[in-house]
Amino acid sequence: MNIYGIDTNHHHPITSWASVAAWLKKMNNGGPGFDMVRLGYSSRSGEGGLILDNIALASLKTCNRLGIPVGVYVYCYDTTPAAAEKTARDVIAAIKPYKIEYPVAYDMEYGTHNGKATGYKYNNKANAANNTAIVAAALKTIVTTEMARAVAEANGLDCYDTFTGFKFMAEKMNELESAGKNTVIFSYEESYGYMIGHYVRDKDAVTASLLLTEMAAWYHAQGMTLFDALRSLYEKYGWDPSPLHN
Repeated sequence: MNIYGIDTNHHHPITSWASVAAWLKKMNNGGPGFDMVRLGYSSRSGEGGLILDNIALASLKTCNRLGIPVGVYVYCYDTTPAAAEKTARDVIAAIKPYKIEYPVAYDMEYGTHNGKATGYKYNNKANAANNTAIVAAALKTIVTTEMARAVAEANGLDCYDTFTGFKFMAEKMNELESAGKNTVIFSYEESYGYMIGHYVRDKDAVTASLLLTEMAAWYHAQGMTLFDALRSLYEKYGWDPSPLHN
């Protein structure tokens, strides 16, 4: 099934959102379609940091109001993993107030530009290994927390990173088991999906619900709620702040 959408950026500003919403519904048989908004680009110095497209936030706000699903993309000129992490943190801060249903995409830019036509210069030579490290740093910063690593290491466990998606987590589990290295006891991703043990090698709400129920019962016996337990984990392993509160 094809889903039709639009690309919003300051080069293609929307003059009538009502017309665009109507066109999207027409093209998608009543569905809302989508808008991939150019959030901006990282500093062309290569040192990281997001420079916002001047209509990005207004576009996100309007799409959320009209019920048009949105994703964002960023032109990435970062030249080191540290720069990518800096840009990713800026991306997180920029999109936090909005409902993002489509991907957060990084468009890796490389090559040379002498600046004669546009007034800016950059020199980011293509390097597969370095670009992979840059993308991995960006993805790690966006979708996961380092708190899991702190908990694992404090309890003598190894913590592994994979790409986002349970097929990659299950693949890593199979790889470790085949090599006789480790038994994976818990896997998760930021969007509230959990894979406990090796019973179901995919996101599984049934085992997650059972584990949550067992946790609630155990902490209740200690005179604690799950929220109390979370606070105690922060106090023990370090606070992991997020501006989102429910």
